[in-house]
Amino acid sequence: MKTPVLFSVSGDASDYEPLFAAARERGARIGWLELDGAAARRPMPEGLPFTGAFRTVEVSESWTVSTKPRKGPAVLRDLLREHFLGADVVLVRGIDLYPKLARRDDAWDLEEAAGRKLRLSTEALLDRARKPELRWRDTKEAAK
Repeated sequence: MKTPVLFSVSGDASDYEPLFAAARERGARIGWLELDGAAARRPMPEGLPFTGAFRTVEVSESWTVSTKPRKGPAVLRDLLREHFLGADVVLVRGIDLYPKLARRDDAWDLEEAAGRKLRLSTEALLDRARKPELRWRDTKEAAK
């Protein structure tokens, strides 16, 4: 599986709309992963028949909602494989990892490692995100 580039972000998804729009124009796929988000703390939606099902999927005209029980903490590798297969980039809120991405006026601050910061236009950021060295590597997988 080709893993996406993960950028640790803060703020709301709307802060990254210029990046989403530019990616759509280029045919790039950017996902948003909210770890420990408000939706995860709410009770299960009433309409979903979740009594004993291993997974529940609800489909409307414009959305698909999928739920499943989980034992133990979420595993990032599993989340990427299950929900972001084919994504080029995933913006992850709720985890502190490198590279870190932040919007700054009409540009982006990309901190690839501690003390190594770049200021990039949206186009330059999308170009940089194509570099294989930025792709997320699971330390367990890398050890094999």
